[in-house]
Amino acid sequence: MSLDEKFNEAAKTAREISDKVTKEEWMEVYALYKQATEGDNYRGRPSMGDIRGKALWQAWFNLIGMDQCEAKEKYITFVEQLCQVHRTNLN
Repeated sequence: MSLDEKFNEAAKTAREISDKVTKEEWMEVYALYKQATEGDNYRGRPSMGDIRGKALWQAWFNLIGMDQCEAKEKYITFVEQLCQVHRTNLN
């Protein structure tokens, strides 16, 4: 299976387990996904009143410089770890 196929499968699984992970875990999933699919975060920072958006933006911003293939690999590994922690199959 190619890296892109594994990544797409992990993304599907991440959506399926989203209700089982912590907010911190979800921010990491989000940041790695955005870095893998869009690259570096050069978007404007959300407003001060958008606490959730600001936290997600910052998590992605912290990954600036990470190669998109590396982000895909880390995303796949992290989702696999989440499945183990939350006892969910990665299928």
